Amino acid sequence: MKWLPAYRLRQFLRHSIWVLPALGMLAALVCIRVLILIDQQVQWESRFDPESARALLSTLASAVFTLVVFVSSALLLAVQLASSQLTPRIIAIVFKDPVTKYSLTVFVFTFSLSLALLVRIGGSVPVITAQVTAYSFLASLVVFLFLIDHLGKALRPSGVLRSVAKLGREVIESVYPRQEMGPPTPAQDPGVPFENMNFCTVSNERDGVVLAFDVAGLAALGTRG
Repeated sequence: MKWLPAYRLRQFLRHSIWVLPALGMLAALVCIRVLILIDQQVQWESRFDPESARALLSTLASAVFTLVVFVSSALLLAVQLASSQLTPRIIAIVFKDPVTKYSLTVFVFTFSLSLALLVRIGGSVPVITAQVTAYSFLASLVVFLFLIDHLGKALRPSGVLRSVAKLGREVIESVYPRQEMGPPTPAQDPGVPFENMNFCTVSNERDGVVLAFDVAGLAALGTRG
């Protein structure tokens, strides 16, 4: 893959908040099939009543779906308030936050797993699958509490400034990867390095702003010939 399509794909995956939850949904569908096969091989007898298990799973699935809706609404509201009071650039920082992405992935995974188990309960309840689903609900609750604490600290002015400063430092280190340990030396006269060289101007008919470019590819073009 060329550099520009790969760069656009990386930026799309970094700034899209729905990609990981969608993969979590697919992972839940694969996981339920594997767990059902394990239950069929083990053949453990369950002490749970199927009707009670269906009612419990319906309640827990509704609760997890409420978590997804609550987090999504709170995230959009927090972005609007923070962008109006601080800067609109914070929107990109919030939507590529890994904690938010992984938290929504856990919620969607648990919700999809519970629904997949709910439609598969017949005359008996799969023991291992039901236990994995129950522990997934507990994990979702812990992740939800951690996410609320994380968002509350990350959207404070000090947290936003720290995130912006961290991003700026990463950009500086990517442009200047080597650090000068000794004292600065006096500037030297570079002379005329481009004397007696042919230049070529490449025009672009599309407007826009240069946000990034292929450093390795540009260096390879410069050293070619």
